[in-house]
Amino acid sequence: MKNLLFGLMATVLFAFIGNAQTSEEEWKKMIENVKTQTEDILTKECPKDLDLKKFKAKLFTGEEKLSAEGYDKILSLSKPLKDYGLEYVKANKLTYEDDNELIFYSSFAPNLLINDADSTTLPDNYGNQTFRSVLGCAMEALGLDLLYASAFEGAVKWGTRAIVKAFTRIATRFLGPVGVVIAVGSFTWCITH
Repeated sequence: MKNLLFGLMATVLFAFIGNAQTSEEEWKKMIENVKTQTEDILTKECPKDLDLKKFKAKLFTGEEKLSAEGYDKILSLSKPLKDYGLEYVKANKLTYEDDNELIFYSSFAPNLLINDADSTTLPDNYGNQTFRSVLGCAMEALGLDLLYASAFEGAVKWGTRAIVKAFTRIATRFLGPVGVVIAVGSFTWCITH
């Protein structure tokens, strides 16, 4: 209950902030909050005979389902992600097609500058991550294993736009925006730690 209350407070704060630029510290708190709350919900939903990682993978393949309550709780966590995603898109002059892409864009820190270009290099300020390690984080967040790796064959040549499209398409396949929320928490944690 405390986490849900914190999430609601964060949502209200983001609504009041409006067009103000989110600081990196605020962004980190938002991502940590979403990741923690999502994992708490998934832990409660996870069958006793599965570990959490396998449960997430089975959610993405459609072998497991969330309860209506669990789905709604995770969906409510998407609001601050969409708000920040829109802020990020505007600041970087990016294009997006739907809310799922906005949710994905929330995984990028405010100081990480990207563009829609199909360049094959990561931005200079991406830290010590390589393109392959970011792709590995994306695959892990989506619960993908080597059987699905062929879908990403040649991905080393993908630009930012292609990665956003592929990630959101896979994450929404079975769970819609809830899948993107689940994946964004894991993906962002992976690329920032």
